[in-house]
Parts: sequence; C-alpha cells; structure tokens
Amino acid sequence: MLNKYLPFLYLAIALFFCSLPYFVQGYPLGDDAVHGLIRVKEYQLALANYQLPPYWAENLYGGYGSPIFLFYAPLYMFVATIFYLLTGSIIGSSIFAILFLR
Repeated sequence: MLNKYLPFLYLAIALFFCSLPYFVQGYPLGDDAVHGLIRVKEYQLALANYQLPPYWAENLYGGYGSPIFLFYAPLYMFVATIFYLLTGSIIGSSIFAILFLR
C-alpha cells in the first residue's frame, strides 16, 4: 500500500526543495516590476473590451498596441485583474495576487 503513494512522496519532497529558495528569499524583484502594473491594467482593459482570451494591449508602445499577452503567462494578470475589480487599486491588486499565488 505504501508503494502506491511513494512516487507522490518523492515528488512532494522534490518540489519542496526546489521551491525553498523562493520561500526564503521572497518574491523576486526585477527591473520590470512597474511594467507588471501596466500589464495588469491593460489586461483589465482588454477584458473590458470583450477580448476572450485577451491578446492585444491597445495602449502600449505609444498607442500602437502590442500582442503582449501572447508572450506572457496570463495567470498572474488574470488573478490581479480579479483583485483589481474587487479593490479598485492596481498596486493593491498586484500585492494580493502575489500573496495569493505564492
């Protein structure tokens, strides 16, 4: 019976050790942290314009637009957009999304 759950135990141990640096050092900050806030707002605007799934950020790059959502993973922007609709603050929604996805 224990042999049946042994692969899952190995997987849990491997995941724990692989994610340990993330939990010790915290959220990785980079030089594009401000761009993440802009992307969240553009994602919200794309959803408001009935783009399902959102693919075009029409206000980026001087108003010319960009297909930026095709190149970035949408989970963070989707969760932050939900929190933005609840809180009305992009910074607050990004913080809640980071804590929620952590």
